[in-house]
Amino acid sequence: MGRKKLVDVDELEKKIEAYFEVCDALNAPAEGKKEEKKVKKPYSLSGLLLALGLTRNEFEKLHASPRYKPLLSRTLSRIEAFTEENALAGTLSASAAVNSLKYNFGWGAKTSSEEMPHNIRIVLDEDMMRLAE
Repeated sequence: MGRKKLVDVDELEKKIEAYFEVCDALNAPAEGKKEEKKVKKPYSLSGLLLALGLTRNEFEKLHASPRYKPLLSRTLSRIEAFTEENALAGTLSASAAVNSLKYNFGWGAKTSSEEMPHNIRIVLDEDMMRLAE
């Protein structure tokens, strides 16, 4: 069994930019037509993975590597910003955007144990102590 060939960072960046260019071209309003409100091809992690020919697991392994982390972190930030901004502008489905942001980018409500400190100490002044008795 041989080792998997390393992906060239420059080549990976070209493929990533090509993916975004396709999305942008499909989302641009046709010449002479009124600008449409809905996004035809949003930036998405799944779409990017298909364009790159990678599985999510392979992408995560690359992202964990110091060699690819800067490029892939910027790429993920670009998808995250696109999703958030277009959901706020009403050009993407809010529920789809929420699910994508939760699953792919860790957005969401914190659990109750994360919200509350573990040790809470309540100190009452003398007047409050008398009322509490």
